[in-house]
Amino acid sequence: MQIVEEPPIGYVNLFYLVPEMRSSVVAHALHAYAMAFCAGQHVQPARLSVSPTNQRAISFYQIHGWCDMGPRPEKEEVNLMECVVPELLDDN
Repeated sequence: MQIVEEPPIGYVNLFYLVPEMRSSVVAHALHAYAMAFCAGQHVQPARLSVSPTNQRAISFYQIHGWCDMGPRPEKEEVNLMECVVPELLDDN
């Protein structure tokens, strides 16, 4: 993951789990970690790229609130997805 400047956004370079871990509690924990990272950096929104043929990944992202923004301008063979980063809860 990285923070992309101008405007600052969180970018998830890669979500990858071995096939037997996909759609498991580990997948949801990985997503929660990515959102917590972005929230901790105070960036909005988060983005990632996904193959438009990877319906399983797209469905997973959509369940978690990601919206498909269509083909990525500089890399049109993948779609750009975007998600509002939830605020971190203060434990105090």
